[in-house]
Amino acid sequence: TELRRLDDMNLSKIIAERNKTQTIIKNIGDGVIVTDPKRRILIINRAIEQLFSLTQEPVVAKPLESFITEGKLLQLLVETEKRNNTTLPAVEMFIKPQGEWTQKVLQARAAKVQQEDGTLVGVVTILRDITEQKEIDRMKTELVSMVAHELRSPLTSISGFSELLLDEEITKQQSEEYASIIVKESNRLSDLINKFLDISRIESGRIQPNKVKLDIQEIIQMVVGNNSYLASRKGIMVEIHEVPNPLFINADTGMM
Repeated sequence: TELRRLDDMNLSKIIAERNKTQTIIKNIGDGVIVTDPKRRILIINRAIEQLFSLTQEPVVAKPLESFITEGKLLQLLVETEKRNNTTLPAVEMFIKPQGEWTQKVLQARAAKVQQEDGTLVGVVTILRDITEQKEIDRMKTELVSMVAHELRSPLTSISGFSELLLDEEITKQQSEEYASIIVKESNRLSDLINKFLDISRIESGRIQPNKVKLDIQEIIQMVVGNNSYLASRKGIMVEIHEVPNPLFINADTGMM
């Protein structure tokens, strides 16, 4: 009679659905923590295990704060439990996984799980690794700043020497000298723009670097030589300490 009752409930289907759900949660790329109303751990997935050096069996049914002490994460759970039908903004935190040299930036979001009558069943917390996204944002900001700085220098020269050319008292020799500087700075400006366009083309896969065997020391000497006037303006001396043997790399000469 009991077996028939359980069969009517379709217990095997319930167990299969539960196992399927747990398998999905386990394999989600983001970290997932499910806690009960007393903040005891019900489920953690592989991403959480890797981030916090945990394993599922020893932590289940134990208080979350016994294993994860990140204050911002614990506070997020407390605030989520208190709120009624309001979504809290994501919280960012820094952690350093065991065995890794650098910190990771995690973005945490939490949501309550409630029954139809409003009874709290638990809280689901999602932790997303946004380290790479943050680094890309930082690099974009630096690139914009660098582009603005690099373009300003030749534009300032072109503008300044163009104004001098309008002076009626300058000699023919001076006008030729100023004109040659304007041409030179215009070419430099064009070259800079082409370089930034090349970066865009490389990222989109439309251009491939022409890699050859290069001595990196020669590249360094050329770069320092081309930019030595910037250092001398500020009274800075740049020294190159060469090693006796060539240091070969495979790279595109022009791009380097």
